[in-house]
Amino acid sequence: MLGPSIPEQRELVKPVVEQSEEELKRTFDDLLTTINSRLDFAQRIVERPVPWLVGGVLVGFMLGHPRAR
Repeated sequence: MLGPSIPEQRELVKPVVEQSEEELKRTFDDLLTTINSRLDFAQRIVERPVPWLVGGVLVGFMLGHPRAR
């Protein structure tokens, strides 16, 4: 005859939706963690200070000595 009623269908689908919500939340948290770690410049400078020091000196030199026109 007729299939399950709407409330019965809702109860059947509910665990799948809850699992999908949990997976989405975990994925979003992982994404935020990755973004925050990539944008943590203080940690990057602490890990590799020499390239940042050289880059800072070069930028300072370029700003301090404008090109002649």
